[in-house]
Amino acid sequence: MNTPFKMEAFCPLIDSFQVSNPEHAGDLERLEIIPEVSCNELGHAFKLPPFYLWLDSTIMPGLLGLKQRISLWLIENDHPTSDRLVNAVLAVMGAMRQRGCTSSKIVGRLQNAISTGDVSHFFVLPGTLADDGKVSLGGFTLSKLSEEPLKSRCAKAGGDFFLKSYSELRGRLCLQSPVYSRKVINLVSWLAEINGCDWHSAEYQSVLAYFEALAAMHIKMMWHDFSEKQLVHLALGSPLFPNVREIEKMLGAQPVTIYLKLPVSDGRNAGYVVPSVQTRTLVFPPLESKASHLAAMSEHYRLDQLAKAPLHPLLLNVCRSMANASSLAEEARFDESFLASIIALEQVFSNRNGIARTISGRTAALVHRQLQLGFVETAELIRRLYNLRSIFVHEGKSIPIEDRQQIGPVVQAVAKALLSLCDPRLHPTQVVRQEWLARLDAIRERLRNDEQPTATELQEAGILEPASSSNIVTP
Repeated sequence: MNTPFKMEAFCPLIDSFQVSNPEHAGDLERLEIIPEVSCNELGHAFKLPPFYLWLDSTIMPGLLGLKQRISLWLIENDHPTSDRLVNAVLAVMGAMRQRGCTSSKIVGRLQNAISTGDVSHFFVLPGTLADDGKVSLGGFTLSKLSEEPLKSRCAKAGGDFFLKSYSELRGRLCLQSPVYSRKVINLVSWLAEINGCDWHSAEYQSVLAYFEALAAMHIKMMWHDFSEKQLVHLALGSPLFPNVREIEKMLGAQPVTIYLKLPVSDGRNAGYVVPSVQTRTLVFPPLESKASHLAAMSEHYRLDQLAKAPLHPLLLNVCRSMANASSLAEEARFDESFLASIIALEQVFSNRNGIARTISGRTAALVHRQLQLGFVETAELIRRLYNLRSIFVHEGKSIPIEDRQQIGPVVQAVAKALLSLCDPRLHPTQVVRQEWLARLDAIRERLRNDEQPTATELQEAGILEPASSSNIVTP
């Protein structure tokens, strides 16, 4: 699905990675760009060079909306997404900007570069195999690593991995995947047009960052496919690998991902191999700024005192569900990621009767001010999202892209509210879950009757305003 990449206001951001009006970060038409990163909540500013592999939106608040838009664009084009991938796309844009590309040219180039390529994986394990046996399962092959097809595929991709690494890996146990057809941003064709582009250039390093991030996602998708292929064998007690996640993390293992059939300008097909043997260049923002931000956040939320609060276990459960949702999204398992987010709401707000109505009403009462929406509008949004959860669970229908994007801010707002309820300065008397939910239910009924709670009632229930939930300030 080709959706126009509407990021006309993005190009100056490549130079600075910051906007002057972060409250409009999600509205690309209203962005105004400034040349420095202003960390107002930390009381200082610093200027960033135009190329970074690692970006942190917590010290660059205006970046968040733009990164979300890039992520949505990737999803719309059936391309996997993750924070690392989005950062890599930003780095590519920065390198294009350094080459003098205009905003419209950058946008058009990326949109036209979406193509379908062949992707295959070789997962070389640290162990050796005594014989030349081979096991095949669902298109996967487990055997000794041999020259073919690794050698020919690396040659077609133009990579030097086989020439420089095969002698060290020869004879080791290797899991070879099927050849997948995957969506890829074909940046190989862009590199092919640049004269004098060597491995330490910003262009080469940004493309390397992209393919490394993409390969990490595709390997996770491969492991999911492998798990699915051996489900019946697992049930019968004879899986090839009983725990693929442990195999994936095995010390000394060497994953290799090869991209082929990426067209270049002269009509030929090219490719890319990950890992590349060439030296990796890593550039990070000043760590002092990150440390200062973490210290300010710890002070703001009293993180060292959370464990004493009765609601702390509930907060951790919500955070675990958020982490699980993030991991599933990185494996391109977006429906399951959505479901994990809904589970976070169920853990906090559900009861045995009228689950959908109870969850939507309680959640809306707690987070509608953070989301800057009306109570009724928020309750209708959450009820609709919960209904989509039920349709997915009972009918298997996938969650629409725009709805998957809406659940994240809701769950994050719940987590921030729970953080405030665990803060001993705001709540000297410890908050107990059932008492808190009863207080929240009372506010919910008042809101349904168009009655506004007092400021004290809002604070006691953990109902936050947008400013108190998004800014790190000294209390």
